[in-house]
Amino acid sequence: MHRTSTIAIASTLLFAACGKSSSSPTSGSAAPPVGSAGSAAKLAGGAAAPTPPFSHPVLAKWTQAGLTVSAFSPDVSGKLGKDCNAGTVNGVDVVLCKFADAKAATAAEPAALTWIDQATGAALANGEWQLVVVDRNNADPSGRTINAVAKAFR
Repeated sequence: MHRTSTIAIASTLLFAACGKSSSSPTSGSAAPPVGSAGSAAKLAGGAAAPTPPFSHPVLAKWTQAGLTVSAFSPDVSGKLGKDCNAGTVNGVDVVLCKFADAKAATAAEPAALTWIDQATGAALANGEWQLVVVDRNNADPSGRTINAVAKAFR
């Protein structure tokens, strides 16, 4: 069994035991994610309007938990989804993707685990959102950052 799969399963069990909070990352008045093709509005003369910064309630939760959160920018690679934004939390790579519904977000988890490959990481769906966190640079040898990122997302 891959180290990634073991960690993802252990993380899922840990979070299931802790229970879900009453707040959901889809609640609140966060702006929708950017990064989809054609998401920037066109200004007169054909220039693209500035894209607003990515906003999601979990970014504030990570900051409140004492984690260092970078700016998130559109992930146009298409490897994890069409509507994704990527950044770092305490030096660990994090990607948040929005899907059409909860079923699609959950169905995307195996592809995310394949993308994580042999690195330490996790892929979790919560509603129409999917979190993919991966520590390819060994910034989190104890796994505490990955655990805190995933816990706040749940």
